[in-house]
Amino acid sequence: MGIVHTPRVIGTVLKSWWKNQSTKNLLNKEDRIRIGITEPHIYSARAGIFDVDYLGHLNNAAYLYHAEYARWAMCTENGWIHAMVKSHSHFIASSISCRYRAEIRPIFRKFEIETKLVSIDEKNLWLYVVCTYMWCPYVVVCECCIN
Repeated sequence: MGIVHTPRVIGTVLKSWWKNQSTKNLLNKEDRIRIGITEPHIYSARAGIFDVDYLGHLNNAAYLYHAEYARWAMCTENGWIHAMVKSHSHFIASSISCRYRAEIRPIFRKFEIETKLVSIDEKNLWLYVVCTYMWCPYVVVCECCIN
């Protein structure tokens, strides 16, 4: 799965960087820094071929992959990735707690992931990730707390 995962992370970062460059004139630096802190970052995706299992719905591990893609996209759009490169640091998910509420089915179904920073302690950033359907945003599909 690493053969598929690494290019998807790189593609997510490049797509978010391109989005950030195209909206640079619309949003000032202070507004971009607030993405994920005071307002949630929204990442849109589809359940792809490599995400579904033989039953045709999104695999539980794929939820975590998409939560990671959303985290990378948020870090690129609000400028945290530049700070990580400058300080030679990186994100490590030391614990993840997920609650699966519904399935995403069938293949190629659109969904959104909202990522928001909920807490900071001495060494950790606590992110809250909510996955919803695009066509029905009040139906929560999955909730994750990432440390």
